[in-house]
Amino acid sequence: MNKLDQDIQDLKVEKQLLESLNRLLNNSDFKRVIMDDFLTKHPLRLIQGKGVLKLDPQINQDIDRQLDGVALFKMYLDQLTSGIADIDYRISDAETLREEQLRNN
Repeated sequence: MNKLDQDIQDLKVEKQLLESLNRLLNNSDFKRVIMDDFLTKHPLRLIQGKGVLKLDPQINQDIDRQLDGVALFKMYLDQLTSGIADIDYRISDAETLREEQLRNN
């Protein structure tokens, strides 16, 4: 398989992942548990926990790690979500390029 064919195949696999994510984002349980609780309310609870006077340094570090985890997960979801809109164009462009290469060879 040449590089362009592999790129097209990889894009199609990525599209399947993005379609799965899109279904999740529209699922009411996912919205409630992940989007509303984990990504919104959970960080607020963690920040409020940091407001305790004389907070143990290890607990403070654990809270920071949890906040980092939430932020990184949100960034991951945002990055994937941004690809949903243009994945079909990326596949189409790659297929067009492959057709042009085949005509020129």
